[in-house]
Amino acid sequence: MSANIDLLNKLVHEDFEIVDLTHDLEEGIPSCGTHARFGRILHESIEWGDQFTHAALVLGEHTGTHMDSPNHHIPNCDHTIDKIALPRLFGRGAWIECDGAEANSQIGIEAIKDWEEANGPIREGDFVFFHTGWDKFWGVHPECRPFEHDWPGIDRECAEYLRDRGVVTVGTDTLALDYAPAPLDQCDAHDVILGAGMTIIEGLANLTKLPPVFYVVALPMKVKDGSGSTTRVLALVDKNA
Repeated sequence: MSANIDLLNKLVHEDFEIVDLTHDLEEGIPSCGTHARFGRILHESIEWGDQFTHAALVLGEHTGTHMDSPNHHIPNCDHTIDKIALPRLFGRGAWIECDGAEANSQIGIEAIKDWEEANGPIREGDFVFFHTGWDKFWGVHPECRPFEHDWPGIDRECAEYLRDRGVVTVGTDTLALDYAPAPLDQCDAHDVILGAGMTIIEGLANLTKLPPVFYVVALPMKVKDGSGSTTRVLALVDKNA
């Protein structure tokens, strides 16, 4: 057992660089208009003379960098966040550069095919993340307002291509995977991805610090019957690649 632990430590600490793809949770971060904003209420503090420091957190299931489970959008679905199979929270990752995508635009299948031409095919079990450049607008209220409006997203054909490839998770640096003007009853990317039992990660950070291919660890909270969860997303980059 100790030999296995030593090997794991070597792999993680010596052979891989760890990149955090998660935004900080703090008051005033971006939120969808219908969702609860993050709040932190200090209840005890060593500085107040208490023995411990602790605070209450107020947050929606889709706060900050977060994962959507299929029941977030699919009717009569019991595929909740607590039922996401553990092997689907780890895997190979690929990020696709779409920086410069126009506001309110849809990203098409060409972006994926360009990536595949340069890096090889998207594989079954992959995480595929899109970097639109919208992460530059992330901030604390009121500076976060541009992030909350007019973001680009992927179109239906793009989502269907990834579904047919057997991808497990599709992610983005924007507030939602569908583009901002999408009507709530016509969210093509959510329809396709969540309808196939896949998951979505929204609000990713630091994608430009990664090579095209890496490994992903994405750990949502185990919320009973939850429709999603704030998620710590880490990338492991092979130093020897």
